[in-house]
Amino acid sequence: MKKPYKICMISCLHGLYDDRIYWKEALSLKKHGYEVVHVGVGKQDRQFVSEHGIQMIEVEKKQYFANPFIDKIFRTITFRENIYHKIYKKILQNESDIYHIHDLQILKIIKQIKRFGWNPKIIYCPRESFPDMIRDYIKTRTYDCI
Repeated sequence: MKKPYKICMISCLHGLYDDRIYWKEALSLKKHGYEVVHVGVGKQDRQFVSEHGIQMIEVEKKQYFANPFIDKIFRTITFRENIYHKIYKKILQNESDIYHIHDLQILKIIKQIKRFGWNPKIIYCPRESFPDMIRDYIKTRTYDCI
């Protein structure tokens, strides 16, 4: 009997129970026999299995200042571990067959994911026009996940 594919959904701008990611995609994949892991950003580091059997990994993003621009500068000059490195460490432990990326910012670690020894497949899910997302990301850079 073939082992089911393990799919790791990664997001840095959505909560673990996001309408689209959890309720539509993750539950649908689980219903069709896939093993599903969702790695997201939140207020604490925790790992649990949801009531629907989906492994949930929350990576803590500390906020030192209410102003996102000042917060980012503080984290940069004090060499705080950035959120992408934390996410990378969590997904490295999971050894999934497929990594489903939901946010443009996660593309920063795509090269590292491609180097995983088990040769995983990577899916990037742009919901809006890619050029518009790039343009918006550059304009609002102070509000990203770093």
